[in-house]
Amino acid sequence: MPSSWSSNAALDVAALLREAAQALPVHRGIAVAFSGGRDSTALLAALHALCPDRVRAIHIHHGLHAHADAWAEHCAAFCLARGIAYEARRVAVSADGTGPEAAAREVRYATLQAALGPGEILAVAHHADDQAETVLFRLLRGGGARLGMQSLRRLRGSTAESWLWRPLLAVPRAALTAYCEAQGLAYVDDPGNDDGASNTRARLRALMPELEAVVPGAASALCRQLAFQDETAEREAIQLGPDIATRLHDGTLAIGGLMAWSAARRRALLRAWLRLLGAPAPGADWLACCEQEVIGAVEDAQPELALGPWCLRRFDARLWLLPELLPVPERWQVEWEGEAPIELPGAAGWLECVAGPPRPLQLRFARPGDALALREGGKRQRLKQHFQAARVPPWERLRTPVLLCGDTPVQLGNRRLAGADAMLGESRIAWLQRGWHRRPEPG
Repeated sequence: MPSSWSSNAALDVAALLREAAQALPVHRGIAVAFSGGRDSTALLAALHALCPDRVRAIHIHHGLHAHADAWAEHCAAFCLARGIAYEARRVAVSADGTGPEAAAREVRYATLQAALGPGEILAVAHHADDQAETVLFRLLRGGGARLGMQSLRRLRGSTAESWLWRPLLAVPRAALTAYCEAQGLAYVDDPGNDDGASNTRARLRALMPELEAVVPGAASALCRQLAFQDETAEREAIQLGPDIATRLHDGTLAIGGLMAWSAARRRALLRAWLRLLGAPAPGADWLACCEQEVIGAVEDAQPELALGPWCLRRFDARLWLLPELLPVPERWQVEWEGEAPIELPGAAGWLECVAGPPRPLQLRFARPGDALALREGGKRQRLKQHFQAARVPPWERLRTPVLLCGDTPVQLGNRRLAGADAMLGESRIAWLQRGWHRRPEPG
């Protein structure tokens, strides 16, 4: 980190980005999340100066503020004047009980990730003051092992080629202000960033100047805490390596015998598992609740516990971390000609004719009372018994498609049923599932 930011901010920011960019994974370009504010303006301008042919801007228009249209126009004009490729995406933010800021953040990141091209890196402008605020927030709520934001991580649910990059985590806000002034960069001010009453994070942000006045260098000290956190996490990972290796299967965690462990070892294992999946760092209260209401629940229980945008579930003596699953429409059934892939409701994936001629079919989901002949010459079997014997999780049972020719079931999920060959012929239908649970990212 440069020793002085105030006098040589432009040179320092450029030098830091140049060094950070050299350490990036192989990629095909950088997309900057561009709000038009000071931080993302400095990041976009500096990266464009560094590699002009490989940088573009993506602006997310939430429509939550009276000046949202003006901000989008400012961003477009800023990029046009500098020859920066620009894309704006308008999104709708709905109230989900988490507050408008959290809801907007979830929609924003989902939209940004969807806008990325193959092998493109998403760059965001979180800086050192944001990092200090995050550390303080997680410390106060009992944030577990991971206190700060990572400078580089794979995007959740994406391939190994898609990354989220925060190159400014070592740069204080004042240096970005000085950079914009030195470069003559105009930016917009979002009053929500300074609204101390809007949410917990914003109130902490408003208190940081007072904390610095009482304890000079408080923000830097909070960031230095991350070094101790990284060392602790590394030691913890080494110690828990054998436990993770024997208990982890396809992203799920076996919990048999865990309640006989010490609380410290059990919670360390949970933190290590969640960290491996890229999940939000759990607080002390969440870990205690997980132990009591999930791991310690009776054997046939199916408890759930929210963790940020994810949901922890228990089934078959294992823990599963899933994204939010939309409800399955009751008695859903549609006609499908098979010529084009069809997306199923309830985050249940897609169906696609992958071989042979398409066939007109009826589609619906498996129902508790269904009884089907699963093999030639076999008796009809209740699907509930089949799912239980196959240890299929309850949420997947409700989202397993049944394909029918007329009124005759011919396929369950990816399994062709008795008599299907005579009715489907050479047609082959594939069920492309979404990930029902989080899997460890490679690397």
